[in-house]
Amino acid sequence: MMGSIDRRNDMPPSGLFGRAAFARAVEAAGARPRWWDDPVKRERRYLDWVEAEALGLSAQLAGLDAPDADPDVARPLRDLAGALARDAAWASGRRSSPPPAKHDTQARLHAA
Repeated sequence: MMGSIDRRNDMPPSGLFGRAAFARAVEAAGARPRWWDDPVKRERRYLDWVEAEALGLSAQLAGLDAPDADPDVARPLRDLAGALARDAAWASGRRSSPPPAKHDTQARLHAA
């Protein structure tokens, strides 16, 4: 389908940090920021948010991983920490690549 958006590339691999969650976090912080109406700046802030949230949660989980932890509990924690690291790497990689054409960015943001 022409103009369709590949959602797999539009959100982090884990699917935990969607654009709706970002919008809720921004809204919870108070007044809508000036950069919100600029799709390129909003995309940059979204990627910054994904990376910061993923790295922060990963660090918290790493602090819980102890040698004497129940393996049935520790294994999913390590798996989640790995997924969060992939999300952070996804955001970092997207931020370092050239921005898409303006119409592509706007279409992607409006579809979210």
